[in-house]
Amino acid sequence: MLVSTCRILANSFRNTYTFKHFFSTNIDAKIREKIPLDLVLPSDISESLTLCNINQLYPSQYIIIKNFTKHHRSIFCAKNGSGKTTGFAISLLTQDLDKPAIVTTVSDKKAQDLARFLMKVSPTIKINLFQTSTSFLKQDHKSGHSSNVVIGTIPKLVNYLQSAQSLSVIVYDDLHLEINKSIQEGIDNLARLRRIICERFADKPIEVAMISAINENSLVYLNEKLTGFYQYDLDNGTSQLISGNVNNDAVPLKAEFGYDFEMQTIFYKYNPRNIEHLVCKVSAVGFGHKLHILYHLVRLYSAQSKCLVYVKNRHQARVIANKFTNACRLGRDLSKSTRGSMLEDFIRGNKNIFIATSTKYSKDLSRVSQYIINISPMSPSAYKAKTINFKGKCITLYDKTEYPLVVDLIRNLKKTFKVYVAPTNTEIEKVSLENITKELISNVKNIEKNPLHTEIASKLVDKHGPLILASLLNRLCNS
Repeated sequence: MLVSTCRILANSFRNTYTFKHFFSTNIDAKIREKIPLDLVLPSDISESLTLCNINQLYPSQYIIIKNFTKHHRSIFCAKNGSGKTTGFAISLLTQDLDKPAIVTTVSDKKAQDLARFLMKVSPTIKINLFQTSTSFLKQDHKSGHSSNVVIGTIPKLVNYLQSAQSLSVIVYDDLHLEINKSIQEGIDNLARLRRIICERFADKPIEVAMISAINENSLVYLNEKLTGFYQYDLDNGTSQLISGNVNNDAVPLKAEFGYDFEMQTIFYKYNPRNIEHLVCKVSAVGFGHKLHILYHLVRLYSAQSKCLVYVKNRHQARVIANKFTNACRLGRDLSKSTRGSMLEDFIRGNKNIFIATSTKYSKDLSRVSQYIINISPMSPSAYKAKTINFKGKCITLYDKTEYPLVVDLIRNLKKTFKVYVAPTNTEIEKVSLENITKELISNVKNIEKNPLHTEIASKLVDKHGPLILASLLNRLCNS
């Protein structure tokens, strides 16, 4: 039974790396000793090509690679507008960089935006920004000040590298745009960059990270020698050369994909149904990651319940609306002439999700909504105005850049609500399985008694994700 259930667990992953990481992290040692992985892994899982079909990994189509500097070559990719560069920049700041990190951008404006963001979240960081239009944030590297991060377009960075003494990480931002502006120009620029790196840092290990958008279920990447652009099709798992030179290292692309188990754990072990107000940290910065969590929350609750979702701006509202096309109503569409009818559309049951960027709909909507999901924390006074007379559950998602505001928010919310602040990862590990809902615990008994346990286990994974099945297996083993 353990083998068959673990096989169901393995089938929910599309590559060996992700499953093995999950298995070693979330399954008790007692179970791991009894079950050889060879018996569990499906024969059609690819060992060498660890890229996976995103739709199978999870529906939000958001991929994040954690600790990118531990790998020689990594990819950080997601759909357009989902916060790739922002999320990457934060992960870069968490690394202890003793040598400069080089970040290539497709334009001076992108370089400027990234520099501004890095300075905002880390005032102590030293940035060397290369551009033509202005001296904004530019530091003279000849003056002896070492920079943590050097940002600029490839031609400008080539000039910098000719005099650089050390290098730890090189990051290619927006590879899909690099080739779109001119494929040959992009190849030529990369060839120059590769040549200078090989000449000056031939014997030194350099980590290479790539940031690429996912367009039409495919992504762009560089081969190991940085001589050619390839396009990887996420549906059929094939790579084809777009431009450049063919060589033996083109395929397979070894990119280790995973997702944030911490967030999954929080929402499965600390079920918002049982809490008046859940305040939860999203460990990766970027709207895309919040959208991923929101997707799971709405999918869990909007089938039988009505969700009121508050966002920061219209762009976020549009992104969410595109995600839930048939289930939501955009608050920004409510003009004075149509406000009543559109509210009725939501209230009467034709729509289960209402997306708003302001507080003016709160009074009407809170009386029919069972959940308020707030993915952009605002001032405590505004939040109190939104949730006044609200009888349902509230969920707030925040990231590390919003932490000072959230501290104030929690302090004020506690005067009105029973607030639960989700713990850190180390605290999560200490929590017993009893915090999982009664429905899931009853499924443990069903799996034990019912000969159709594999069918139940499959439904469990489909409905709640692999982490729940892993927890239940651990409970069975220890009971």
